[in-house]
Amino acid sequence: FLRAAGASAESLQLAIGMPVRGEEFLASALLISSDATPIARGYEVWRCSDSGFQLESAAYQHMRQELVRAPGSELSPSGNLPALAVEQSAAVISTDPAVVFADIPLDGNDCKGVAIPFFEGDRITNVLTLLI
Repeated sequence: FLRAAGASAESLQLAIGMPVRGEEFLASALLISSDATPIARGYEVWRCSDSGFQLESAAYQHMRQELVRAPGSELSPSGNLPALAVEQSAAVISTDPAVVFADIPLDGNDCKGVAIPFFEGDRITNVLTLLI
């Protein structure tokens, strides 16, 4: 198991389960992140609506405090990482700080973000963002 060394009870920080399906359920992917070897610095689950996105839950590992968002935070329906995933109806990657961190002003820091949309039928209900 690749992360066995960092998966002890005191250093295991979070796990994210993602269903993988086509017409029928295929499998589940489980991402496990420890404090010693984090997968990303930030993990955010955004609820989609016509008026934009609302942060349902989040976890951060070694993230600068000014980049941490509180649950309930909101984003506009365009110009950000969750919106990009909704526009493409697929997982997306961005290295543009204005997209990855949206309304948080940055001082030119290098960043990467991955957004994975979650569907209920044909409708995207949530977007998971990984801030790398």
